[in-house]
Amino acid sequence: MACPLVANSSTIKSTATGHSFRTPNADCKSRRTIYVATCRLCRLQYTGQSVVKLATRISNHRSHVNDESFPDEGDEATLAEHLSVHHGINPLTSEVFNTHYCFTVVELGPRNMDEAERRWTDKLITLKPFGLNKDKPGGVADSIPSLCRRSLGLLSQR
Repeated sequence: MACPLVANSSTIKSTATGHSFRTPNADCKSRRTIYVATCRLCRLQYTGQSVVKLATRISNHRSHVNDESFPDEGDEATLAEHLSVHHGINPLTSEVFNTHYCFTVVELGPRNMDEAERRWTDKLITLKPFGLNKDKPGGVADSIPSLCRRSLGLLSQR
């Protein structure tokens, strides 16, 4: 069964430059991925990484739909914040999140996840103001410890 949130395409186009890049065959179960989330409303893109299943990482992004405020730093809540603040979508629900983003895996199993994420952020030009990434990639938002702290309720409640 295909994952409805992951694009079934062999290419991705940078919405900042118009350049196209080949993409690997991947789905929601893929791990160790570099992915791009594209807003279906304004076409701005976000580059991220996941060491866990992509479906788990997408769920983590979606978990911020109920946040009342968003952090100034870091990219953890960027996708939910974008829909809420930039497009004025309130209330923001999981269903709304799902219909407004399309995810594309751009690289599978890179040796150095942070380096690969930086490379794709630069290739696609996804740093603000041309994209949705607030910070240069460092993998902090998707580290295993971060996911563990969230599941234990140890990350700050926003």
